[in-house]
Amino acid sequence: MALALLPIDQIETSFYNLRTKSSAAVKQELHQLFLYFDHQWIANVPMKMCSVHGYQHRTNNNCEGFHNRLNQRILKAHPNMWTFIKCIQNEENRFRHLLLQMNAGAQARKKPLPLVSFKTVSIH
Repeated sequence: MALALLPIDQIETSFYNLRTKSSAAVKQELHQLFLYFDHQWIANVPMKMCSVHGYQHRTNNNCEGFHNRLNQRILKAHPNMWTFIKCIQNEENRFRHLLLQMNAGAQARKKPLPLVSFKTVSIH
C-alpha cells in the first residue's frame, strides 16, 4: 500500500475507504493484510511516523547505496576487524573531503548518462 505517501490527515480515511470499497475477492485475498495494518499501524503508531509525504528521501535507498558501496570497498565476504575498521576510516576521510568541497561551494558531479551501444549491421 502506498498510504505512507499521502498527507497525514488522509492516511486513515484512505485506508478505510480502500478496505470498504474493495471488491469481495480483494477483501477476501487481503483480509489478513487489512487486519494487520489496522491493528498494528492505525491503532498503535502515530500517523506522523507513518507518513513520508513531502520528504525528499522517502525510502532507505540512500542507506542501501551506502551499504552497497561499503561492500564493494571491502571486497571480502567476511573481512577481519582490521580490514573493516580501515574501510570505515577511509569512508570517513572521503566524506570529510566531500563536506569540505561542498562548504567551499563545489557542485555535485552529475551522473553520467548510461552508454548506449549501437551495432553496425551491413545489409547486402
